[in-house]
Amino acid sequence: NTNDLTLQVDNVHYADAGLITLWSRVSAKYAAMRAATVSAAPYIVAIGVPSIGSSAQGTSPGVPVHQANDILVFCYAGNGNTAVTTPTNGGVTWAHVTGSPQHDAGAGANARVTAWWTRATGPGTTAPTTADVSGDGGKLATIIVIRGCRTTGDPFVDGDGATAVTSTSVSFPANDTTGTNNCLIVNILAATYNAASLAQGSAWANASLADLNQDIDQFSTTSSAGLVVLSGVKTTGGVVSATTMTLANTATQALLSVAFAPP
Repeated sequence: NTNDLTLQVDNVHYADAGLITLWSRVSAKYAAMRAATVSAAPYIVAIGVPSIGSSAQGTSPGVPVHQANDILVFCYAGNGNTAVTTPTNGGVTWAHVTGSPQHDAGAGANARVTAWWTRATGPGTTAPTTADVSGDGGKLATIIVIRGCRTTGDPFVDGDGATAVTSTSVSFPANDTTGTNNCLIVNILAATYNAASLAQGSAWANASLADLNQDIDQFSTTSSAGLVVLSGVKTTGGVVSATTMTLANTATQALLSVAFAPP
């Protein structure tokens, strides 16, 4: 029931085919605990089953439950100097979010982050696929569903990207939401590391955001691909300072920060 304001299942652990993942599944993100100041903001309503691929494979992440006008965001973490193919599935149009993709071409093994979006026309969107491309490495992909965004045009007001050298320290790009209140800031990190343990990310912080949460912490044990998603609400339009966090192990990084706007 999409109108149910009960927090459903938090911190679901899933491990399969060498993939270690931690994410939060909610019917309405922190809905029962939200302060009135953030209730008008878009929120992550669902996270799909991830897809992991080797250097010779594409990806096809599962599409979680959604409805008309939800924004589906295809989050892709990988490496390699070759651009990832745009997802395909039954005529659905996918477009890059502003700032995507990000990759430091100084080394083919460096992390690459790519994110596409589409606006659902109804609940039946089928699973999209990305094809294998020459020269890429392992990859990992997940779809998140955002509800409460603009129903026409781009659902975001700003998007920024960056890359970082190998480090455990993470600093996402800043955003600017001047003129638009109650934006959902979604921070997406692709990192290159074969994780041997759950939950690589910790100590996330941003004093300019309310309700900052780690939504995804997914790392493959076999493909040197990892994906972390953090989100929070900028209640008053303006400059959003950099969200920071710490990784348990050093990794090359590619980063995106996207500000999704309410109607």
